[in-house]
Amino acid sequence: MKPKEEPEPAPEPVADIPVAPPLTPAPRPAYSDSAAEELDVPDFLK
Repeated sequence: MKPKEEPEPAPEPVADIPVAPPLTPAPRPAYSDSAAEELDVPDFLK
């Protein structure tokens, strides 16, 4: 009863937190701040 309540809820929330923040905020702001604003703005204005 002890190894089923601790090992199950621990590996799920721990793997979802470290994998989402480092991969979501990195590719999103980098493409919208550098590639989308510098390449999309001049292309649409011209």
